[in-house]
Amino acid sequence: MTGTLIASWALYFAHRPIADHHPSDSVFYSAAFQCFKNLSFKYKIIEAKFSLKKTGSPTGMGHAVLYGMGGTYGVDGKPTGSALATSDDFDVSTLTGVNQTITFTFSGAQQYVMQPDAYYCIAFLNPTAGTIDGGNYVHFAFDDTVTHSLKIFGDYANGVWTSYLNDTALFYVYGQMVGVSASDLDAIMNLGGAISDTNLEQIIDLAIDTLNLFGAELPNMSGEAGSKIVTLTSKEKAAVFIAARAIKYGFYYSIGNVVVEGLSVSVSDLASNPVVMNTIKEAAQKLKEVEQKKSGIPFIVAKASS
Repeated sequence: MTGTLIASWALYFAHRPIADHHPSDSVFYSAAFQCFKNLSFKYKIIEAKFSLKKTGSPTGMGHAVLYGMGGTYGVDGKPTGSALATSDDFDVSTLTGVNQTITFTFSGAQQYVMQPDAYYCIAFLNPTAGTIDGGNYVHFAFDDTVTHSLKIFGDYANGVWTSYLNDTALFYVYGQMVGVSASDLDAIMNLGGAISDTNLEQIIDLAIDTLNLFGAELPNMSGEAGSKIVTLTSKEKAAVFIAARAIKYGFYYSIGNVVVEGLSVSVSDLASNPVVMNTIKEAAQKLKEVEQKKSGIPFIVAKASS
């Protein structure tokens, strides 16, 4: 199910012994966490990975859990509030005495939608029941050699989350992009000024159609008006952005730099504006010169439903 990588750290040199049932009411740890920042779109969490091993014969179901982050990232950030999402069960008895990268899957309603550029904490929580004690427990791998001067890793013991300086968990968080609003894309495309979903979708449609006239071979948008979607590679997306900017500034602005809504512009209309057409033609030609080797990601134009 692995989707887009949101955040990760791939090294470890130490282990935290997770040797109490969660939530711990003793000096023994029952969870470990890592703070991270989401990407600049809305993503629903679909997977998390940690490096784990065992001592003895622990039993019970462990989980990866997503929390909001309280405090300030890098200063005193730590999980806060109730769980936002909880993974499917993972049987800790299946661990071995050697570190393994374990995948935790978030299913159905547990695929929480993370907000753009927001901070979160991903945590491993020990079983709430089963055999967990000083001789039978889980090891959580982390890196204690980094010198980023940030408190972004920590643990849970005796009812308290605690973060530590210059430590980072070995972790991976994966997500799947969901709906992006017209205003989000307007800011990313740097078009300037407000524009409705209806006109934004028309601009993207027209940009793709016109680029294809010059041999770009882009896929067309599909879906209901107001929630259309198209899959583009990063280079294709750049070409569409260039074409969309040319179209908007060429046809959707009045002399007073005010957005003119409710227009219906066609490819033939663009032909009457050589500056716009030449800009789009050049974008299509540049795109054709670049070999596309990476698969596309969903590029959603209209407002999100969640």
